[in-house]
Amino acid sequence: MFNNHSCMLESESSITDEQYRITLFVFNKSQTENESKPNQLLTKFAKRSCHATRQWLTEKLFPLVCKWSNDENTKLPKDSKKFPTSLSLIDKEKYSILYQELKRKYGLELAKVWPEVTDPQKYVYEDVAIATYLLVLWEQERELLGTSKLQSFVDIGCGNGLLVHILNSEKHPGKGIDIRKRKVWEVLSKANLEEDVVTPEDLSTLQGYDWLLGNHSDELTPWIPVMASRCSYNTRYWVLPCCFFDFNCKFERSQSTNGQYRDYLNFVNSVGSECGFQVMEDVMRIPSTKRVCYVGMKKNYPKNEHSIKLQSIERYVTSRCDETKYENLNFVPRPKVEKIQNCTKMKRTVQQQIVETIVKKLLSVVNMKENIETGKSWNMGGSLPLHEAAALLDEKTRNEMKNECGGLQTLMRNYHQIFQIRNGNVQLRDWSLTQTRRKRKRKHLADSAVKTKQCWFHISHPDGCPLSNAKCNFLHGNQ
Repeated sequence: MFNNHSCMLESESSITDEQYRITLFVFNKSQTENESKPNQLLTKFAKRSCHATRQWLTEKLFPLVCKWSNDENTKLPKDSKKFPTSLSLIDKEKYSILYQELKRKYGLELAKVWPEVTDPQKYVYEDVAIATYLLVLWEQERELLGTSKLQSFVDIGCGNGLLVHILNSEKHPGKGIDIRKRKVWEVLSKANLEEDVVTPEDLSTLQGYDWLLGNHSDELTPWIPVMASRCSYNTRYWVLPCCFFDFNCKFERSQSTNGQYRDYLNFVNSVGSECGFQVMEDVMRIPSTKRVCYVGMKKNYPKNEHSIKLQSIERYVTSRCDETKYENLNFVPRPKVEKIQNCTKMKRTVQQQIVETIVKKLLSVVNMKENIETGKSWNMGGSLPLHEAAALLDEKTRNEMKNECGGLQTLMRNYHQIFQIRNGNVQLRDWSLTQTRRKRKRKHLADSAVKTKQCWFHISHPDGCPLSNAKCNFLHGNQ
């Protein structure tokens, strides 16, 4: 293996039927084994059979790992120390045992009765993993403090409330607060959940609790350490940053060589430090791309200086808000009913006008292809960059599109029967090509299937639909 390094191997077989993903973690050797820190993440792919056997692992996999490890071309990246190893702050063995126990206790049953449209496999087991992490962390804290009293908590922006349900069921007193009630709350009978607005200025709903939790707390994420300090000297926090928000606006990254996620994590970390916490970073084991969390469990100043620190925090927050380009320097909570901004609520006449304008431009390019089935020629039209397509619209329409999430691209995707977007370019969708690509993946439309939507190409394209009535998934006239 690498000189003066130790390694840990992780493998995953759910890539394709032909590949097996190998992930090699490399550690710098410190004076003691416990001081080893992650230094490298190497990912390779190995050919495999559909089912890996002991013989394949022994004769194929490990020789490849040894070869990659000794390869001179395998270099340690400059940013290899950006993240700690997962679960670095807690006892991993206790975590593994408790996670399996909670998964059997809560996960399987809740996944069966999950009433939300979201994927229970992700959200149920993610919250089980987070609850497991907190329970182990809190057990360690009780041992350090020499107490048996279970910690109390408030989950700010609790969403589905499952995390609160598990922690309450495990006898930890606490509650979850969210601006909007979820359907699943009716299922979680043991969860103490409140439909309310949380703002950094009003701490009445947070006072008297040991921990503030921010599990994907969105615009409140940077405020969690601030609110913890405002509540009391002894209030601790745990936060899992996800969406990028500053105190009073969306987060704008600084001129940095880091990625946006790492840049935002650094900001959340710095907020905790400004609030006087000894901030600890860890990586959760959850099915998410945003897995880094921060724990503020100890203060770096004595209790008698708390009032002075609060004044320092207020100056920091004000200064940070002043630096933004937004006039509103105060926190603005999201509305209880969020406005739909995916172009579906735009006037139908405006949508039709945009579609007709872009179709006309695309069809102005003659790109004829012969339909093998009918023998007729069909104009595929040209391709247009999205910014050029937007330039075809009048100023009023363009301004209206700016208020929609994703703008023109979202509208084009809404009309996916007509348009296809590739590499930032929009073109007409050729359903004859789509049929060819999907031939092996699914059966043809069954004769008994009911078509409910009219075919736009049959009605509006000068050359009609490239598919016959039988093969098209949409209605051709009155079928």
